[in-house]
Amino acid sequence: MRSLVLFLLIITALVAKDKETCYSVQLLSYIPQENSYEFEADKYPNTCKLFEFSHVNAVRCGCFEKYGEAKKEHKAFQKKYKQSMIVTTYKYRFAPKKSIAVVEEKQETEIELNATKEDEDQELLELEEGSFLEDVTFQGHVNLAAQTYISHPSGKHANNYTASAELEAAYNKESFKAFMKLRGQQDYYDLKASAAHNDRSYLRVKELYGTYDFENSQLFFGKNIRFWGALEVKNITDVFNLRDFRSDPTENDKMGSWNMAYTYYSDDAEISAIVKFYEENRKMPAYPYVYYPFTNQLITYESDLQTTKSQNSPSIYLKYSGSGDGEYALDYSIIFEHGYDSQRFYNVPVAPEYKVYENAYYVNKFITYNTLVVDSTLYKLEAVYADVLDQELISDYYHLGLGVEHTFTQVYKEADLGVLAEYYRYGALQSDIYTDIELFEVFQNDLFIGARYSFNEGNDASIVGGAIFDLEYDEQVYYIKYESRINDIFKLHLDYRQSEPSDTYETALKRMGKQKRMSVKAGYYF
Repeated sequence: MRSLVLFLLIITALVAKDKETCYSVQLLSYIPQENSYEFEADKYPNTCKLFEFSHVNAVRCGCFEKYGEAKKEHKAFQKKYKQSMIVTTYKYRFAPKKSIAVVEEKQETEIELNATKEDEDQELLELEEGSFLEDVTFQGHVNLAAQTYISHPSGKHANNYTASAELEAAYNKESFKAFMKLRGQQDYYDLKASAAHNDRSYLRVKELYGTYDFENSQLFFGKNIRFWGALEVKNITDVFNLRDFRSDPTENDKMGSWNMAYTYYSDDAEISAIVKFYEENRKMPAYPYVYYPFTNQLITYESDLQTTKSQNSPSIYLKYSGSGDGEYALDYSIIFEHGYDSQRFYNVPVAPEYKVYENAYYVNKFITYNTLVVDSTLYKLEAVYADVLDQELISDYYHLGLGVEHTFTQVYKEADLGVLAEYYRYGALQSDIYTDIELFEVFQNDLFIGARYSFNEGNDASIVGGAIFDLEYDEQVYYIKYESRINDIFKLHLDYRQSEPSDTYETALKRMGKQKRMSVKAGYYF
């Protein structure tokens, strides 16, 4: 608990930011006496303005409260303006009176006339020599979550309370970027007696990396999270990072992976070569937590990963992503992996120790995920084929996901309604000892039917719900969730989930028991 409190205090101190400043994208700067550059308003978007300081002029575009908003704007300019960067500036400089149309008249507002020469000299120094602090930005969020289980297995907690926080720090200087993300989580029961512990509290470095951009390529090194997939409920191709078992399983909190990558960009495609250096150990929550996957209290989970090779043996990925230029919008990605599989298995616990280990093995894996937009309908495909190389207990296998989403626009005022359907199929190609049940593959023959209602009222409010039907083991999961944003800094999340496990088979849902859960989460974003 002390570590999380300290973490929150650090966040509060670091993000203290002058309310009179904002983030902006600086396209270029120059010394007027040494440069004959003339500012032409019609060559820039109407968000761009020319600023004239004592000895330096600069063209800056937009005044954003959040760094992420400025980053999106920066990406749009980066290809044309190689030296563009994100800077902080005073909000009054973007006041309507100083519009791009009258900049040549050099009319200054009263607040500009009151600006001190020391302020101008300081900004001149930052423009000419660069300021480290100006290139560093912070953002993050703090969440409080409460869950109550209307029905749950005996011996498990009926309620759960969790505080979590994330802090992001980014440094951008011309072509170089450094990024760090910290995540902390505190479970309420971990503050109580040891017998009630959920063992879900932690503080970890989620991402820590640097990138360098060349004209048509990028070099990456560090620990990060990659997302690969297109489907709504389960991304079977999102295999690069492992999920942290200690977090709420519905949130898919992924752990960063140490890797190095080189990516080449063309006009409509990108090619990446990625080397992952290390397979992370991951911990599980304790038995009292409702999502603990083992039914026997005598079982002890050991977090040391068991591998057929060293944990430091590299996994290599080759990835090609492109977009079609035809009548319909097509995006596709093809990936080849030679390395440790994201599918894992656990040994059978044996008396008297009853220890369980997570086991990893090598594969050649072929992956693709694709989306196609035809009018108001989105078609989705994810597919995986794994050739298991060094584990006789595991069969070669395939995993397929098909999805379709049709959107009805303006069904009520500005609101849109999306209707979704997805089907998943998992199959082993040889007779194997470990089946899909023992491998915790819960999407082996499943159908999802759902809907998404987007209010489109400027607060990102939406309602998503549906049902997942296991066609092989006769299981169902129902859920509905509501999300909304308040004043750009608060987010509210409500959800209800209900699982009806199999009466016959010892599936993952059966191990966790029949459940009805209500959850509320409130977050502050800065």
